Amino acid sequence: MTGIDWHLGDVVRALRDRKGWSQKQLGVKAKRPGDKKGLNKATIVSVERMDRNHGSRTYERIAFAFGLSVAELYALIPPPPENIGPPVAQPLGVHSQQTNAPQSQ
Repeated sequence: MTGIDWHLGDVVRALRDRKGWSQKQLGVKAKRPGDKKGLNKATIVSVERMDRNHGSRTYERIAFAFGLSVAELYALIPPPPENIGPPVAQPLGVHSQQTNAPQSQ
């Protein structure tokens, strides 16, 4: 993630920090009625890092811990800035031309 990108992981971390909860505490609070257990710390770490895609049940449980619906949790993700366009990629094998020769004046 870059400094300007906010993802669900950033929202989860911000909400958790605002509550003063550790990652382990959030996992415990993510136990809904009928669940045998909450989420483990490794899952919370993975969600916050957004290092893999998690199933909808994981996000439902995290939203539950914060007293939100999944839709409300996703609604907290700020939109990207309007002045940021899509990334510009160069075709493979194309590099910027740089010369080390001194420039004449």
